[in-house]
Amino acid sequence: MPTWRPGYEWEYRWESPRGKGTFVWSVSRIDAVDGTEYYVVTASEGREIYWRRQDRAYYMDKVPGGIEMRVVPPLTVPWPLVAGKSWEWRYTRERPIERSTSEEIRACVVAERPEQITVPAGTFAALKVVCTDPRNGEVTEEVWYSPDVKQRVKERTRFNYGVRVRELLRYQLD
Repeated sequence: MPTWRPGYEWEYRWESPRGKGTFVWSVSRIDAVDGTEYYVVTASEGREIYWRRQDRAYYMDKVPGGIEMRVVPPLTVPWPLVAGKSWEWRYTRERPIERSTSEEIRACVVAERPEQITVPAGTFAALKVVCTDPRNGEVTEEVWYSPDVKQRVKERTRFNYGVRVRELLRYQLD
């Protein structure tokens, strides 16, 4: 499991049917929510993303207007990532600003072997994680995680409006 520190930074480019652009994720601080410590990663437009410190589980996105999205329970990846490992997420996606919730299920599996992947930031050995919706078998997300970068270097996510692709432009550790 990667250990993060304030000051770590990852810059990405993204493209989807809704547009394209860049953003930076920067570990800004460690904060406690209900007695649990989280890495707070800041992004553009005042967004704060909370990742549980003990296991890097994704918990929520906060924007200046409040909590945009929260997942209960947080999405835990079973570290260490190794070829062939699989898991299932069953969670509730809450969108307090929109006043909506949905029940979600994702089945995820790590590819059988590491891949070399080239993105604008360079070429990295990465483990590909593929998540599907077990109700219909549709691939919902593909993530290429690089231990050297301590983060994803590429991501392809399917939404109801189409596919969003993100690629690492640069990163800064220590």
